Amino acid sequence: MTTYPLQDGMTLVLSVDDGEWQTVTFSSPGFADVTAATAGEIAKVLKKSGVGASVDADGLVVIQSTTIGEGSSLEVDTLRSTAALALGLGGAVRRATGTGPKAARVESEVGPFAMPRGERDFATFVDTWIDLKRRDGTIDELYHFWILGRDSKAAGPRWSIIRDVLHW
Repeated sequence: MTTYPLQDGMTLVLSVDDGEWQTVTFSSPGFADVTAATAGEIAKVLKKSGVGASVDADGLVVIQSTTIGEGSSLEVDTLRSTAALALGLGGAVRRATGTGPKAARVESEVGPFAMPRGERDFATFVDTWIDLKRRDGTIDELYHFWILGRDSKAAGPRWSIIRDVLHW
């Protein structure tokens, strides 16, 4: 079962179907243990706030618009949302639109790294650092260099005693 490391008072700022921005606050009374919130508990809090939410087959939170089709949309402002990273919603703004008979959906993602239990401050620091590096292009640059084998900077001539000191 997937759990989400929320803290009492964390918020999720979102807009459904291009409506006004609304803030959903996650508070302890809505959870057995807010620091290990289940997808079902999170979906229940979102539904109470009028936001469509469910749990997928993998036990992850799915946030969706209440309407279906081309006019449906869902946008999460992850910069103003203190719960976005804990819910696996990284990036500046997550936006989805409906297609055909489907509602707009935003799904949480499970992080690719393990963190020690009880170290919420450290996990938040690492999540924020990764998000910042994603936004400034560092992650893409490292991926292109280390995974794709592309050098991001053209290599100039190496330093040489003969050329740079003796000027031959």
